[in-house]
Amino acid sequence: MLDNLENVKHLKFAKEDFLRSDRILATGVVGGDIKLGDRYLFSFYPVCIIPYIYIQKIKVERFYRHHGGSIYYLDITLKRTFQNIKIYFAKEDVAEKVREFILERNKDLSKREY
Repeated sequence: MLDNLENVKHLKFAKEDFLRSDRILATGVVGGDIKLGDRYLFSFYPVCIIPYIYIQKIKVERFYRHHGGSIYYLDITLKRTFQNIKIYFAKEDVAEKVREFILERNKDLSKREY
């Protein structure tokens, strides 16, 4: 997946972060696993690599299904593209823990930049 990324500096760092991290989290949604790196969030569905410092806003939302029940998702707003990314979870507490981890990492990384 991340084999030929040496030409792009930003993606080279993402590859290193991906290989170093062992924090893989099952979201409870088919194909929706994520990996939490030190500087990046790796989502397998939807497929994306998100630098924590690019996240402007993140919140947990609830989506009600037509045939009963509900599912939760992280609604992530990025700083540079003003695009929203949604990552779905079966349980609210898992989504909240991921949100808290991302906010903590974002805060730590922001402190290092100054």
